[in-house]
Amino acid sequence: GDGGDGGDNNDDDDGCDGDGNGGDDEYGADADAGDWDDDEWFDDDTEECLMRCKVKFFTKKDPTDPWGDHGVNHMELLREKVASDGKTRKVRIICRNSIGKAVLNAGLYKGMSVVVTEKKKPDGSQVKNGVIANLFNAAEEMVKKTTMFRLGKPEDVEKLHKYLTESVAQL
Repeated sequence: GDGGDGGDNNDDDDGCDGDGNGGDDEYGADADAGDWDDDEWFDDDTEECLMRCKVKFFTKKDPTDPWGDHGVNHMELLREKVASDGKTRKVRIICRNSIGKAVLNAGLYKGMSVVVTEKKKPDGSQVKNGVIANLFNAAEEMVKKTTMFRLGKPEDVEKLHKYLTESVAQL
């Protein structure tokens, strides 16, 4: 099922955007976050990068908790070039802050749920603006948290959702 009713995660005020300017460039403002050299990310020959983009990410432990804002980060979706267990090429999501420190490092796992979030535009239409998944963050003692990635472009949301669901299906 790719319809999904989205639950109530559309109308809570998550402090994003809301200025009605379409939001396409909502992460373009902090141009200085891209200072460091992209090549620094590729010192590891064991993984390939499926996708890379800027995201704003939020987490919460309990469904009733408010979202914790982790700000704008560089996200990479990485897949093993060769399966380390001889069977499945593992995939992980890593988010680094502006100085390159990993703030989220989470492997995908079997049965992981991945949900697209939408927001209502002023004209009443819905636009895809993020993905929610339950992740175990190795950068935080493997605590399981509901993690929401906000992406600036609907096509990036679709791409991330597609990669995540396809990767989980192969686990």
